[in-house]
Amino acid sequence: MAITKTEKFPLDFDALDYGDVIETEVIENAFNIKRNDRSFGIALMNMGTVIQKEMAARGKPCVTRTRNDKVIILKHGEAVDYTNRKFKAGIKKSIVAHAQSMRIDVSKLIDSEKERLHENQRYQTHILAGIENGRKLSALEVEQKKLEKKS
Repeated sequence: MAITKTEKFPLDFDALDYGDVIETEVIENAFNIKRNDRSFGIALMNMGTVIQKEMAARGKPCVTRTRNDKVIILKHGEAVDYTNRKFKAGIKKSIVAHAQSMRIDVSKLIDSEKERLHENQRYQTHILAGIENGRKLSALEVEQKKLEKKS
């Protein structure tokens, strides 16, 4: 299923533009897979990745997304909200994963596992604390701008 050479893709990468939609049939042909195949989702993601790489190589960096078995090359304005939603979803997943790591029963671990767990937890805590500090700084900046406008 893996196609690595872009010349095998049934797409003219030079003609692709922001806002274009790659139809399901094109993806099926590119990967020789049907949409009802359980691996079709992987083909969708692979197509998006190939498009992003090819467009970047042509000086047109882009963001793609999948929807309704199609790949969409987002317009820049669409990409703003889409990437922000994905970023926030990633943070939420990180918070859940960190909380789960905190529930691991250390007494059931061997020493090397305990060390790895504590190292992971410290790393995760630093990352999440950095995110929280960034939020606080952003809130302070907003408040400072409000005060400056009043003066």
